[in-house]
Amino acid sequence: MLAAPGRFRAVKQVDCRLNLLPSAKPLKHRAPVHFHSGTAEIEAEVRLLDGRTLLEPGGTAYARIVLRDAALLLPGIGSSFASFARGNHRGGAVLDNGRFRYRKGDTSRLDILSSPDAADRVALLVRESEFGLGIDELIARTGLAESQSPRTPTHHHS
Repeated sequence: MLAAPGRFRAVKQVDCRLNLLPSAKPLKHRAPVHFHSGTAEIEAEVRLLDGRTLLEPGGTAYARIVLRDAALLLPGIGSSFASFARGNHRGGAVLDNGRFRYRKGDTSRLDILSSPDAADRVALLVRESEFGLGIDELIARTGLAESQSPRTPTHHHS
């Protein structure tokens, strides 16, 4: 991926919405998988975030993918991935590449991050940031292009 130096950083975990195909076998919490994104293939572990221990075929769940090797994975556009293990075929979209600690079964934060409303997603990340977010961090955490990122309005005095 081409980007300005220092804009993005590789991560070893991502939070996502995971879709298990109807033809797949059930997926267990902490199952090992091969994670594919772009040309990368990385060994990983799936951790279901909503408190369940099993995702049934055809089901959808929020999950954390913990990667053995770091990869450059941005939320939003172009964030889709596929992963495979013993006949389990699933895909999904990256929602966050941060390190948020979830209370067991509480995925309301991920409901906001999976919303199509970019302003809601940005507002959440800014609220969570102790010192605010710079434009580079905002782009890395949302996948929004700089032209799509919210700006502070300028005030003109007459």
